[in-house]
Order: sequence, then structure tokens, then C-alpha cells
Amino acid sequence: MRPTRLPPRTPRRLRLALATLSLCVAGCLTREPAFEKTRLARLPPAYKAGTLLVSDDGRAFAFVEETPAGERLVTGGGAGAPHTRYPRVAFAPRTHRLFSWTVDQVDGVPRVAIVADGRAIPTDAVAAGAFAFADDGRRWAAISVAGTTSGEVGDFALFLDGQEAGRWRDVGMPAFGPDGRAAWLGADAEGVRLFVDGRPVRAFAPPTAPCARAAWARAPRPDLPVRHALRWLADGALLVLTRDADGWTLSRDETRLAVYDINRAELVDEACRFGTAIAPASLRTAADAPVAVWWERAAGDAERARLWRVAKDGRPLDDVTCSEPWTSQPPEISADGLHTAYACRLRDDANLTSAFVVHDGRRYGPYQEIWGFALSRDGRHVTYGATLGGEPAPRPWAIYVDGAARAAGFTATWRPRVSDDGATVAWEAQRVDGGRGALGIGARQVGAFDEVLWGPEFETANDGRPHVAWVIRRGRSLTRLGVTLPGRPR
Repeated sequence: MRPTRLPPRTPRRLRLALATLSLCVAGCLTREPAFEKTRLARLPPAYKAGTLLVSDDGRAFAFVEETPAGERLVTGGGAGAPHTRYPRVAFAPRTHRLFSWTVDQVDGVPRVAIVADGRAIPTDAVAAGAFAFADDGRRWAAISVAGTTSGEVGDFALFLDGQEAGRWRDVGMPAFGPDGRAAWLGADAEGVRLFVDGRPVRAFAPPTAPCARAAWARAPRPDLPVRHALRWLADGALLVLTRDADGWTLSRDETRLAVYDINRAELVDEACRFGTAIAPASLRTAADAPVAVWWERAAGDAERARLWRVAKDGRPLDDVTCSEPWTSQPPEISADGLHTAYACRLRDDANLTSAFVVHDGRRYGPYQEIWGFALSRDGRHVTYGATLGGEPAPRPWAIYVDGAARAAGFTATWRPRVSDDGATVAWEAQRVDGGRGALGIGARQVGAFDEVLWGPEFETANDGRPHVAWVIRRGRSLTRLGVTLPGRPR
């Protein structure tokens, strides 16, 4: 993804920074790096652009090939049977199990099916749905929507591990807990209920609060997958964001953490727009600790209506308030729940805005734009792409670690990664609009690409040394690239 384009001309302070980048900074490579290149595939001429995907360990791949008999799915193990279309394909995490939706024309009627790790499951869906997986990849879910004779949207069917678990007027995508349990929200004539492994465990009353009731009345279907949220915590507790009688309630099991007037993902009346609000897509949980963060807005008047902040377990994370939530990326939280990072836009008295990265309460900036912030694995460092404000420029982007530029002079950047010691940053960027992208470590470019499918990731090379790995496409060649870093073998 590319950041939004900004104005043209390099600010003087950034020109000085670019001049100094010829000096080695922490994490740069001081000698020719050692490469490990493994060609994964040579894409055929009939490869369907945009269908290439890679497993989460960067070792398996799949793509769609167009043939006279239809589309077929190709993996490292060969090609599958042809179908009219493969509208959606996904790898289950931590495995190389492949899942897809297929569409075939039978007597002029489209027939939609799920193929789960080689097993075909017929459906009466009118379009391909989505997949959800447990973190270990062993359990999975999919949602399909049926049609009606009148051509309207029918009920939604939920498939759990290959079996239909039920049908609802509206249903949310299941979330899988650390013990493998599946939870979801379903709406029918009895209202919205919470289900765990098919058993209803909780019902929610329709909203009676004025703002929530008005928005609920005009909510389109599907509503539950878009505006509601479920997240399991590391201790097995379940976070649920949904409507109840008081508005939008975020609860941990039976305990309320917060209640909001409105949801940022819904249309609200003018009279309601200054109420408390939550951004549902921002809800994030720590992998190894029962901690959650999200964007919320406190109540305000016309002058203070857009003061947003990040909350942690129902309390403000820090003393920072922002003019709006950062919608291009939710907050980041470390696995242990101790470290956070987010981007924040602030408006000054002249109505001009600047952007900052906030890491554990410390602000880096101001910047004109920010893209792709990421914590180190231990959460102690943060890296991101950003542009400085000031004079109009050809908008050079730079890669930062903890507020210090490590590489610069780009027209676009993607999300970088930083090592736990903060010394090494790996990145992807573009130096010229329309040209090939560049791969880099520190201030040095180490490769070029047409498409990055996976990475950068910090791993251990075959000789025990640390290295950075990517899976890239150049032309029709799909390659796994590893760059060995300075350091002793582990």
C-alpha cells in the first residue's frame, strides 16, 4: 500500500539529513552482505495477476492460473482442478493448509463451494464469503449468504470446521480462543445473542438510548461483522462490543469496561455526533497477556467534539488526546501487553494538523504523514515511515526508529521492522514513482522487487546467524531472499 501523496519540495532540514545518511548509522551493513536466495516458483504466462499469496512462515505459496477450462489453483505440490472462478484463497496460520471459495456455472446458474484443505463443501451461497482461523490453524470458520426468490439477501450460514453451525438473519465472524473455543454473535427474531461453540450464552436487549436506537433502526445488513467485535484475551476471557439497552457496550465476560453513545462505523444523527464513541476496528489484544487497547472519544461540546484517545482496559492509556483516530492502522500492543504504539493527529490554533507517533507515552514528530508503524517483538522500539512537514516538496519519505531517521529519499514506504535491540531496521520503499521497489537494511539497499508477499522478518540463518528474510516477486520469478546480519552464530 502507498501513502497518500503529499506536496513537492524537500525541506532544508531534510536535505541536510539526507546528506548525512552517507555516514553509517546503527544497523547499517558495513560490508557486502551474504544472501540466501531460494526460487520458489516461476510463474506461468497465464498467471492471474493479484492472486499470489504466501503462508505465514514464508515457505508455501499459491496462485491462480487461467486456462481454457477455467481457473485452477497452483501450489508447490502442483495444480488443482479447474473452476470457473477462485474468488478467495487463504492459508491457515502456522500450517500450509489451503482454503478457497470456488464458483462454477452449472446450467447457467453459479454454484458456490468451499474447498477446505482439499475437501469440497457445497453451499447455497450467492457469493463467496470470508474465512476465519484459530491462531494455530487447526480450527476454521466461513460465512456465506443465501439468496431469495425475490433477489434480496437471505440468511447467513456459518460453517464451523466444515459443518454448518446454523443460519441467522445476521451473523458475525467467529473468534477463536486460546483453548480453541469459537465465539460469535448471531441475530434472529429473538435479537442478538452470543454463542460459544454453538451454545447461546448471553442475550442483548435492543438499544433504548436515543442515539443508539436511531442508528440501529437504519443499520444495513450485514451489521454484526462490520460494527460489532469479539476478541479473546490470553486468559480465556471474552471481549464483546455490541449494542445493548444503554448504547454500545464493551464488556469482558460479564463485566462492563465502557459504554458509548455511538459507534464510529455507523451513520448518526447530527444531535448525536458529540457523544462518546468507539472505533470498533481499532480493538486489539496482547498475544500473551489479558490486555486490550482501542480508540475512543470522550464526550465533548462543539469546540471539543473531536478529542480522541487510546484506551487500555477501560482507562485512558496516557494523557495524549488526538483530533481524530488514526484510521489507516489500529494501535500496536506488544505480546506481554506492556508496550504500545499509535499514530495521532493534532490540530493547532491555526487549524493546521501535525502527526506524531506515540510510543509508551513518548511522542515522536511532528510529521506531515506517517505510514506503517511497528513495534519490535519485545515492544521496546518502534519503527515507521514518515514525511516532515514544512515546505512543499517531492515528498521524500524516511524510515525512522524511535524518532531517528535511518534511511531516506523515498517517494513511498511500506511497513518496516526493527530488531529487539533497536540496532537494525529492515524496510521496503520506492525511490522513483512507477519504478521497482527497494529492499533495505539500515541505510543500505539490498535488493529490488515488483511485489513483496511476505516479510521483512527477523529469523536465524542456516549457520545460526541472524538474518532478515523476504518473499518477493520480480517479473515472473517468486523468490525467498535472506540477508545475513553481522553477529556471532547463535
